[in-house]
Amino acid sequence: MAEYMLVKDPKYMLTRIPDNVPFEDAVLMDCLATAYHGIRQSAFRMGDNVVVSGAASIGLSLIQLLTIGGAGHITVLQPSPMKREMALKFGGDVAFNPLEEGDKLREKVMSLYGGIGADIAFECAGTHESFQTCLGLVRASGQVLNLGVTEKPTTVVPAAMVMRELDIKSSLAYDYEDVGKCLNYLAAGRLKVKELLSDIIPLDDLVEKGFNRLVVDKNLIKVVVAP
Repeated sequence: MAEYMLVKDPKYMLTRIPDNVPFEDAVLMDCLATAYHGIRQSAFRMGDNVVVSGAASIGLSLIQLLTIGGAGHITVLQPSPMKREMALKFGGDVAFNPLEEGDKLREKVMSLYGGIGADIAFECAGTHESFQTCLGLVRASGQVLNLGVTEKPTTVVPAAMVMRELDIKSSLAYDYEDVGKCLNYLAAGRLKVKELLSDIIPLDDLVEKGFNRLVVDKNLIKVVVAP
């Protein structure tokens, strides 16, 4: 795991969990810290209007942290009705199903932000369609911060990006500062994490109740294995 973490000092690979934070909450640290690091990597400022595309574990963590950070308005894009409901509960102001909205989506989102678009779009779904959508929803000189992961290629039109002076940036994992900050938020009760934990399963059920379920059940958020 070390090769994927932005660790500045090896001694911080292990971090003590505060006494009032149960393991069932701390196990979500990967999602929380990844979202927090994404915000740190972005150009986000208090009062910014934000689009979050994808409301799974990282997207829902991101919405909470953006709310704590003073986002002006948060638009969430997510096909799953249950996850859209959670996104609103966690701090989102409005949530759309991008599959149902189709061509009307951009018009609706732009109308929320004076016709010019959001300041930042956080891509958390990891799909070609989500990335393309984010590019079209930010204002001139706005930013798309890529948190989603996919190995499939996507196309961009450089001329369109140049004409709008778009900034595209990516974020990977987290470092010890991100973990420490999120643990402090957990200890202070400022983050909701229990609802992100869809199930806890034994190691013997990893394939059947873990991987196989995640493929077909789009309402699942995070399934944790307890060896």
